[in-house]
Amino acid sequence: FHSFCPSISREKINQLKDCIKGLNADDKYFLELHLNRGLSLAELKGVLRISRGAIDMRKSRIIGRLRECFKSKGFLLDF
Repeated sequence: FHSFCPSISREKINQLKDCIKGLNADDKYFLELHLNRGLSLAELKGVLRISRGAIDMRKSRIIGRLRECFKSKGFLLDF
């Protein structure tokens, strides 16, 4: 991660990792499938056996939780 964003200090990277670690197991699994393994939201629907609306809601809630955690650690977000 640091090589991707060299202007971010190790301390800040660790704070970001702490936010991700703070997610529950289902949220981390969702992120693993979507971000690390590259599954589309449509593919997640089949893997997780939930509706597309539920997929969208879960993604929105995960983003909200991460956004709040990042802000609490001093990150300025524009998304």
